[in-house]
Amino acid sequence: MRLDITEQERVLLLELLEAKNTAMYHELHHTDAREYKDYVKRQIEVLEGLKPKVAGAAAPTGTVP
Repeated sequence: MRLDITEQERVLLLELLEAKNTAMYHELHHTDAREYKDYVKRQIEVLEGLKPKVAGAAAPTGTVP
């Protein structure tokens, strides 16, 4: 799958991913429910996997950020 985004969109996505990641860690530390804790851990893994993909994405040539 290919997603063409501008540099401004890429930066915003990284900021949103980081904010959600921080919120999920906060949620993880404030829950006692085992199943929910496992769910949050899986979500954190997905978010952490997305960050380098978005960070490494370059705007297509000729796109104005």
